[in-house]
Amino acid sequence: MPSFCLAPLSEEQVGYAKSIEGFQREIPDNGTGTEILPLVVDTSRYGGSILVAVLIYPRFRENGAWKEVTAYSHPVDYMLPDSSSITLFPHSSVRFHAKDYQSSSRRVHMEGKVAFSVKHDNARPFTVEGKLSQVRVLGTVFTVDESRADTAVVQVMSGKVLFSAIGQSDTVILTGGMTAQVTGERKDIQIIKEGKTGSFIFDNTPLPKVLEELSKFYKVKLVANKTDRRLTASFKDKSLDEIIEIIEKVLNVRLKRRNNENRTDLFLFCVCMSIKAQQQDMTEMKKAIDLMQGMYDITFVYDSSLVTAKPQAFPSAGNSLKENLERIFGGTGIKWEIRDEYVLLFRPNNYTFSGYVCEDSGETLINVTVLDLNTLKGTLSNEHGFFSITLPEGKHKFRFSYIGYQDVVKEVDLTSNYNGVIYLKESNTSLKEVVVVADLNASLRTTQTGKVSLTSEQLNTEFSLLSSPDLVKTLQNIPGVASGTELLSGMYVHGGKNDENLFLLDGTPLYQINHLGGLFSAFNTDIIKNVDFYKSGFPARYGGRLSSVVDVRTKEGNMKEFHGTFSLGLLDGRVQFEGPIIKDKTSFNIAMRRSWADLFTAPAFFLLNRSNPDDKKNVRYAFHDINGKITTVFRTIINCPLACIPEMTC
Repeated sequence: MPSFCLAPLSEEQVGYAKSIEGFQREIPDNGTGTEILPLVVDTSRYGGSILVAVLIYPRFRENGAWKEVTAYSHPVDYMLPDSSSITLFPHSSVRFHAKDYQSSSRRVHMEGKVAFSVKHDNARPFTVEGKLSQVRVLGTVFTVDESRADTAVVQVMSGKVLFSAIGQSDTVILTGGMTAQVTGERKDIQIIKEGKTGSFIFDNTPLPKVLEELSKFYKVKLVANKTDRRLTASFKDKSLDEIIEIIEKVLNVRLKRRNNENRTDLFLFCVCMSIKAQQQDMTEMKKAIDLMQGMYDITFVYDSSLVTAKPQAFPSAGNSLKENLERIFGGTGIKWEIRDEYVLLFRPNNYTFSGYVCEDSGETLINVTVLDLNTLKGTLSNEHGFFSITLPEGKHKFRFSYIGYQDVVKEVDLTSNYNGVIYLKESNTSLKEVVVVADLNASLRTTQTGKVSLTSEQLNTEFSLLSSPDLVKTLQNIPGVASGTELLSGMYVHGGKNDENLFLLDGTPLYQINHLGGLFSAFNTDIIKNVDFYKSGFPARYGGRLSSVVDVRTKEGNMKEFHGTFSLGLLDGRVQFEGPIIKDKTSFNIAMRRSWADLFTAPAFFLLNRSNPDDKKNVRYAFHDINGKITTVFRTIINCPLACIPEMTC
């Protein structure tokens, strides 16, 4: 190995150069030759000289680019391409193929002694091959030692590994705390240290106390993200990994372990710990669980708070275990899972399914019924067409129904919070006659006291002054509302003043709503979608008002195609047009209205001026309204069978 330097090197400097750790070498494909790797080492700690060495290594060509990491006199930490970490002890090396970590398997060739902390991946098993042994894992912490001649030792700290000798078909499963070896002369595997197991009985025990006892026994520090849980369980001959997995499942918590620096190796022994907390009353659920444990010689593990639920029935001796579990817990919201000799009881996580309900044109629909056919829980869409319902995790079947539209059924597997949009098509089905019989003297039952909702169709048909529909005059016909002066647009609700009413147009307050001294209101019914009129007991979100609240919502505009209306009356003319700017994304809706009042006043003043030419008057009066709205829909696709479409309207 030739080298050169800028200054003479002492023996100490040469020794330091030889101890350089953790270098990598790339071995290209196809061919033979040599690879030259320059190393620059700061040796100022040895007198300020700079060492420049040229190292020449054999270069091997194999199928694919191999990487090799070598440790000499000091340990070397290294991160593999899959984020698994390894520690190479002195005079050890590993070699791996980079392309292996992009496929369905992960493989490492080693020499010496190497510690592994493997990242868990069910789809890609991890294999370690030495001269004498082979270890296969999914995700665990272990050490393989082949530093001694003709001996391979595997020590498992956590998890499970499949241990075998090279060239032999026999395999041994090693769990946390176990150590095994194989020698060159004897190909059979020898267990030299058994795993640590113990027996624990917890009865309504607080989780911090549970973790304290497990930490003492296994010589690790266990911490949880939630500490308000109580555990009822019995563990016998279970590894720490298995116990942690069960506790996380039934209590819906996450446990972390921290190594105890003062831990000592303990060989197989068994202890029995029985820890009871505050006395629990013998509830019906507790009786049912105890009966099941006696009938089937099985252990239940659960959050102690579950015993407050009422069982649907008690176990029957003639039923199987699964039949009795379904008999007891069906309909209680408690899920169960059979795992070996254990039955795990837990509550599923709750997730929210929300979104918008629209017709084909993109116009949102109000008060659409959303019903989960599995749990029979439901909700309604609000004035923006938005709905939200929270349900336990699992598969659900939702039915969306609205009068005049076809029902839509969607199946959703709730594993997280979902957001979506539902489109309903108009129905041409004719309904049979329905006769409603009611007592007129009975008190009126409504979900909102003093609330009246009106649609655009109702506004255009219920009242028309000389063929011109008007919102305020329609409201004047509601009981409890007085018009004051005949034909004017003033509103006096329950004796209040005309200025004590709040008018909102898409959430914006309006302070002047009249034309022509109150003969017309400023609302164009062609662009109105719906109106909520609160004449008493209106919600607090509207602020303080003495008489009433009129909440007017306008149409968003057709997202699919262009539509328009045009009408001429004796007092005014109206035109309305809507359609997509960007199909299924942006729409517009514009409406204009103009009165013909000047057509009546102009001839009258013309005749007046002819009779009195010395005092001519030229008075013309007309009003016009222009309403416009642009709606933009921003799409965000998430992991959901439906598209999430939050909406912003301007």
